[in-house]
Amino acid sequence: GGIVYYVTLYNMNFEIFPYQGGHQEDEEMASLLFRVFVEEGYTDSATGESMVKPEALRNRGGILLARAKSGNLAGVIVYAPMLVQAGTPGSKAYGEIQLLAVDSNYRNQGIASGLIEAAESKIIALDYEKIIVTSGPTMTAAHRMYEQLGYRRNRDLDLVLPKDTSDFFYEKIVQKSNGVCQ
Repeated sequence: GGIVYYVTLYNMNFEIFPYQGGHQEDEEMASLLFRVFVEEGYTDSATGESMVKPEALRNRGGILLARAKSGNLAGVIVYAPMLVQAGTPGSKAYGEIQLLAVDSNYRNQGIASGLIEAAESKIIALDYEKIIVTSGPTMTAAHRMYEQLGYRRNRDLDLVLPKDTSDFFYEKIVQKSNGVCQ
């Protein structure tokens, strides 16, 4: 069940769909995330091993997958509500894109953008006013992509994080009147 997003990119068709939780899907997802985050040097092996466990990913929130016409898993995105400290004046929950990974064989084909747009649709449906993305300081290609998709870096939020975690925050305001992000 659920909505299936069909995205045509550079004359290749990719299907973006909700995670179903099968064993093969879990294995593919964990392997892709480990390759991207650990083998490409964005996080250490111990953190990566715990980060890619399917049960840990399911506990984070919603998961969307991109699969190439060949059947290969091309990308993964995890999105969720961002917890806001209770009692903060004027605070509202935000939608958060927590993890995004695209297999190196499928990069620069619009898959990450397609996954983000599909996750944004889900987040907008949950009636959030803002979408936040965190990104490590060395992920410069991701920073450029977020900015191209309308995200703006919020340096005030960068400052509140410990030095050993992702420390660049990007945000996009959701326009309530027409359900579109701005």
